[in-house]
Amino acid sequence: MVFFLPPLAAAAAAPQTLQPEPNPAALPGAFLAECMPGATPPPLSNASQPFAPSGVLVHLHYFEPPEMEACERANKRTNLAFFLAHAVEPSTPADGLFFHITANVLPPIGEFYASIGLPTPSRATLVPERANVRAELTTRAATTDLCYRADVIRQQEARRNVSYALFLNDGARGPFPPSSSDAAALGGAPAWLGRYAAAFRAPSVKAVGSMITCEHDAHLQSWALMIDWASRANFRDAYDATCAQDKEAAILGGEIGPHIKLLDAGGAISGLFPPALGFSGAHRACMHDHIARGGCTNPLPFVQTPPSQAHWDDVGDLGEYTFVKFGGEQWRRRLMPEPYVAHVTRETARLLGNASGCVPAAPGAASTTYVADLRSDSEAISRAHRR
Repeated sequence: MVFFLPPLAAAAAAPQTLQPEPNPAALPGAFLAECMPGATPPPLSNASQPFAPSGVLVHLHYFEPPEMEACERANKRTNLAFFLAHAVEPSTPADGLFFHITANVLPPIGEFYASIGLPTPSRATLVPERANVRAELTTRAATTDLCYRADVIRQQEARRNVSYALFLNDGARGPFPPSSSDAAALGGAPAWLGRYAAAFRAPSVKAVGSMITCEHDAHLQSWALMIDWASRANFRDAYDATCAQDKEAAILGGEIGPHIKLLDAGGAISGLFPPALGFSGAHRACMHDHIARGGCTNPLPFVQTPPSQAHWDDVGDLGEYTFVKFGGEQWRRRLMPEPYVAHVTRETARLLGNASGCVPAAPGAASTTYVADLRSDSEAISRAHRR
């Protein structure tokens, strides 16, 4: 699932009309099929370099403005609840993870869980109080979450036990556990880091993300991105510049810019979906040639597409990607396919428990809220989408 978007200004003004059937050469992932044939993440046991982190910094930024629609608030809170349950709660200082959660607001724990139909955990605070967990309320205004990452990198640079940093925003849902992993090859890190660990163990890889894209240029989407800590200055400086930029400039300079600099310096990046292990500067040159001949297509376009012209409808095992996109503009505009929404919601219910769900409003309509046994009743989601 690769996002290929039109220029941001054009996307914002795009009318809600149907797209023609795309050129097959421009379909998502087509450039990878040409430039990286047969690219698949290897098993951990067969990777060429050991993954032996002395420590992994995990930063998540959560943003909940007071004017946010209830439907989106519920979705964001479910993302955060899933992360707390499956990443933070099981963690101990011994596993080498340090969590740094920044947020403009952290609601009272009882109100937070009641709002998404889940029982309140037996702890006093929304974010668990642990030696390896820090929760920080932020008052700094910024157009994207990248600015807060710069602050966190600077704060953590004094730590001597960081090998990698994983950055997330509140539009990511996970971690979903992989179906299998090589525990011995993880160097003590938790099993849910297995796919990232495998992707880092290819030569020269300095960054790994759940999704690779050629939107404007080759890069990993920032909503779930892990970097080699030795490369932090490149990302820190680009992220810091976004604090004074508008959103478009922040995306071009802060999200895309560090990847181009990394590739130009001889480094490589790895994407989990579609699989692109060790994407290098040479692959980027091939990608540019492919785009010149056939273009690129966004599977979540900023215009409505009929089902017969959908560019994708679902992904496989969610654990193969660790984190999946389940928020942001594509979610708000109902551009995520029904099967994918049902799949993610069903797995969320299985791993987190029954909860209220919400489908964003169609233009001119109200949001649809449902409460259902989503482990078996994905039809509730389909009915909500059709309204």
